[in-house]
Amino acid sequence: MEVMHNNIYRFYIVGAFLSAVSCLARADYNLPLMIFAYILWKKENERLRVLGLFVFTLFVDIIWMLYWIPFWTSGILGDWEKNIHYVVIFTSLANLIVKVLIIISHCSTQKEDIRREFPMVGNFLKFEDSKR
Repeated sequence: MEVMHNNIYRFYIVGAFLSAVSCLARADYNLPLMIFAYILWKKENERLRVLGLFVFTLFVDIIWMLYWIPFWTSGILGDWEKNIHYVVIFTSLANLIVKVLIIISHCSTQKEDIRREFPMVGNFLKFEDSKR
């Protein structure tokens, strides 16, 4: 279990780095989110809230990508912007993958808390019963 906790910290650091690069052409809220989550992960009673925050922001990132990626790749903008936008698109997609890994890691380390607080979600995710 300790290995998973260390991986979550690493995911936060990678996500913060990707978000910092993404700030070149995007007002990215993911940088403070990653720093906030890194600090808050030490408080066990706040972990479910951090998980909920990551699930919510995952949908916000998907909506952002559905709007901006087609616009930035449409050719409407000048050539001088193209390279920076491709870097931001790449880092945003990489950050989305990191965010999914963080959510999976949170779910695997917080199985009992999720099952206790949100029984329908715990049943949907089909967490194995630890009593068996």
